[in-house]
Amino acid sequence: TMKVGLGSFKKINYCARKTRCTYKIIDKRGFPFILKKYKKRTILKFGIIFFVLSLYVLSSFVWTLKIEGNERIKTEDIIAACEELGLSPGKLKFKIDTRKRSRNLITAFDDISWIGINIKGTNASVKIKETIPKPEIHDRDTPSDIFATKDAVIEKITVNSGTPMVKTGDIIHAGDVLISGELKPNFETDLAENSFTRASGEVLGRVYIDIKKNMSEVEKLKEYTGNETYNKYIVINNNILDIIKPKTENEYDTEICYEKKLSIGDFIFPLSIVKEKYTEYNYKEIKHTDAELQQMCQDKIYEELKTKTNGEVIYENFEFEKVNDVMRAKGSFVVLENIGEEKIR
Repeated sequence: TMKVGLGSFKKINYCARKTRCTYKIIDKRGFPFILKKYKKRTILKFGIIFFVLSLYVLSSFVWTLKIEGNERIKTEDIIAACEELGLSPGKLKFKIDTRKRSRNLITAFDDISWIGINIKGTNASVKIKETIPKPEIHDRDTPSDIFATKDAVIEKITVNSGTPMVKTGDIIHAGDVLISGELKPNFETDLAENSFTRASGEVLGRVYIDIKKNMSEVEKLKEYTGNETYNKYIVINNNILDIIKPKTENEYDTEICYEKKLSIGDFIFPLSIVKEKYTEYNYKEIKHTDAELQQMCQDKIYEELKTKTNGEVIYENFEFEKVNDVMRAKGSFVVLENIGEEKIR
C-alpha cells in the first residue's frame, strides 16, 4: 500500500508491466479530485462567489470604533462628536478623510492637543492626547460670600478675609451668610467707605441628622439548587437573536461565560456569539431575632449616614420599636463638619 502523487501515477503502469503485477486504486484524495467532484454544482460556485463579494463589500465599512487616551473627556462625548463628523460604525471607509476628521475633533474640544485616527480592517481607532490641565488660579479680587449649606449650630468660625456674620452658638439655616465679603469702615481699619473682598475661612457647625430604617422579621434569601443551564445566542449590531432559549421553572441568575466576535484577519463582522450560564435558585425564608434585626437596621443607618456627611460624629443614639413583625429603628447623630460654601457676588 502506497501513496502516489498525481504526476507520478503514470509510472505505476510501467512498474506493473515489468513486474507482471496488477494494482487497484483504493481512494482518490486531493484538491483536483475535490474540484472535479463539485464541478457540476452550479449553486455552490455562485455561493462561493457571493461569499467572496460579500466579504469584500462588508470589509469596506467601519464596524467598530475605539477611543483611547482620554481621561478628562468622556468617551460618550467623543463618540457623539465622531458620529456628527461622519465617523461611526456603518460608514464606508473610503469616504472617511482621517486628517480632516482629526482637525475637526481638535476644534470641537478645547482639552485635546493631538488626535490620530487610524482605520485598519473594519476597526477605527481614535487616539487622543489631552492638554495639560491649567493650574487653578485663586482670584482674590472678585468679591464673594460664604453661605451655609446646612442647618446647624455654629461650633467654631475662623475668618481669613471678610466680615464674620455669625458667632459660636448661633443657630443658622441653609443659605444664611456666614462670612460676608463686604468690609465696613470701623475703628480697627483705615477704610473710609464700604469695600468688597473675597471671603475666605472655615465654619464648623454641629449638624443634627435623623435616619429611619425598617426591617421585616422574615427575610427572603436566595438558595441555589445546583442546576445550571447554558444558552447561546447571536448578537447582530446590538440586536439579540435568541431562537432557542432554555425554559426554567424557577428564578435564575445570568452570567456571560464568553462573547466571541466573528472575524477574518482584521475584518470583524458585526456579529458575535454569546454564551450565558443560568444558575437556578429558590427563595427561602429566614426568621431573625430581635437582636439581629436591631444590628441589621443599625448597619443600614450607618451606610446611609456615610452618603450624607463626611464629618466627625460627636454624638449618636439609636431607638428601636417592634410593631408586629417589623423592627423600626431611628438613628440620631450630631456631626461636626465644615458647613461653609463660597459663592461669587
